[in-house]
Amino acid sequence: MAAVFTIYTAFDRPDLLSALDHSDHPLNQLWPEFLDQDLTFQFFSRFLTRLKPLARFQFLAVETDPATGNESVIGLARSIPFFWPDIATIQSVDSVSLSQNPKILQSLPDGGYDTILARGVQQCLAREGQLKEPLALTLDQLQDSAICRCQDPPNAMSALSITVHPERRKTGLAEVFIRKMKETAVSEQLQALVVPLRPTRKCEYPHMDMSSYINWPVTDGCPVTNRAMRPVRTMCMQGANLPFDPWLRKHLRLGGKVIKVAKNSMTVRGTDAEWRQWTDVNFEDLAKLSPGCLEGNDYIDVIIPSGLVPVQYSRQEKIGIYKEPNVWILHELGKIE
Repeated sequence: MAAVFTIYTAFDRPDLLSALDHSDHPLNQLWPEFLDQDLTFQFFSRFLTRLKPLARFQFLAVETDPATGNESVIGLARSIPFFWPDIATIQSVDSVSLSQNPKILQSLPDGGYDTILARGVQQCLAREGQLKEPLALTLDQLQDSAICRCQDPPNAMSALSITVHPERRKTGLAEVFIRKMKETAVSEQLQALVVPLRPTRKCEYPHMDMSSYINWPVTDGCPVTNRAMRPVRTMCMQGANLPFDPWLRKHLRLGGKVIKVAKNSMTVRGTDAEWRQWTDVNFEDLAKLSPGCLEGNDYIDVIIPSGLVPVQYSRQEKIGIYKEPNVWILHELGKIE
């Protein structure tokens, strides 16, 4: 029997958020612990539900027990409206014509998730008269400071994350969330829906360049499921128009188009002790065995579980910096299925 769920916004049902305050809630267990240490996420994500204009863009999927009437949150989708100056310069724009304007699309920030989250929150604060000075936690955000001061109404929307309970992953809920975001963008008269997408299987190939990975075709009968630390050379070309990564493939099937790689979408910085706590990886032990260490190099690359790329670790400073690339996707709002 198909799962039955209802979609609410955090604005309509703020009472549902209390369930997510518990660290042991299944939805809180799905993201790697180290990503929670991203300072931009830590500082700005709280505003997504605290600011009423943003709470309408946070979606919760709720399942109701027919016997008891008890409600359970089985999915969460976060998004944020923002003002995109480059598309405001065009008199008449829709997502279809926008997809044919590469110059404007390339203006999406290289800071990806972090920058668009910081921009959307601070623009909302500016419109509410609550922003004194923009806070920049990365270089890309510093370059975005002037845009963060804009009080113009939003003209675009960015998805931030979609999380589904493991036992409900084959119910079509992720697709429902994507369609809900597209519908919301249309109803709010926004001109674009973009996504700083985190490819779900990129962590199996941390040394592979993201630009190469997203162009890797889905294959039949090829050894793509191994966890080799370099690209598999044998590539069958059946279905070459579809990407290997399942999450990227899903977005493209729902009308999305790849725009570019956001090189520094999320940034996490920590000491060797902190990284060991977050990942259970002993950076110092690995550093001692690293060929780079034997050659006298201070910086080494450390592979971590669920990391899309290696952590760059300095033995001298005992600090590891993780800069995660994501992929900017544009959804054509005219294609709501």
